[in-house]
Amino acid sequence: MSEKKLLVVRNAVTIGVILGLGILLCVFVWVTTPRDRNSGELLEVENVAGTDSVEPADGLVPTEDDDAKAEDFLEVNDTVTAKDLTNLRSEPTMGDNIVSQLLNGETLTRTGVNESTGWSCLEWNGQTVYAVSEYLTTDLDYKPVVGPTNRNFFLTADHNVVVFRDCDDVVTPKEYVNLRTEPSTSQGDTTVRAHLEAGEQVHRTGYSPDSGWSRVEHNGEVLYVVSSYVVLVEETGTSKQ
Repeated sequence: MSEKKLLVVRNAVTIGVILGLGILLCVFVWVTTPRDRNSGELLEVENVAGTDSVEPADGLVPTEDDDAKAEDFLEVNDTVTAKDLTNLRSEPTMGDNIVSQLLNGETLTRTGVNESTGWSCLEWNGQTVYAVSEYLTTDLDYKPVVGPTNRNFFLTADHNVVVFRDCDDVVTPKEYVNLRTEPSTSQGDTTVRAHLEAGEQVHRTGYSPDSGWSRVEHNGEVLYVVSSYVVLVEETGTSKQ
């Protein structure tokens, strides 16, 4: 075969391969393009399953749930305090969303109430937070009621939690001691309610081995004394701890 004929054959083969690839490509596009099964017309595809949706440039679009949550709160303007230590949350749900806590005596402005769910909407440090309405009160002079479920946990004014163990004995001071309204000296003499001399007896109902404080009853009040300053009446010179 002459060189001229060989060149013609090669060109023909090349053209044939190109045409074949083109046909295969057209078939692939036809098969993979969504179409109406009856008419064969192309379908407009906005978000094909399996692909990631694109967020708008200006942020998240409010959902129906968000709108409903805002509408569910009845607008109010109250000053409230906590009945006891109360969690402030970033959302009106229980979970890992606590941003701070509100103490009894501290106040916040309540801007909304959801009576059906029992949540309140509050302003805190320039942001919106939520708390259980039952744990809040508009009575700014409200004092926590000490009951059998929480008397062994005391939150002091300097935000320390003192945990007591129950006991039932009688103690007397080694020397002169102060009886205080909380198991802490951080507030100085403002928490001193009474004094005891050596030989005077009080009923002790609890002690904290970690903090070194004892809980006693004196003239109808629950007060606190440093454990190392008192001894058991039955075993003079020794302490409960």
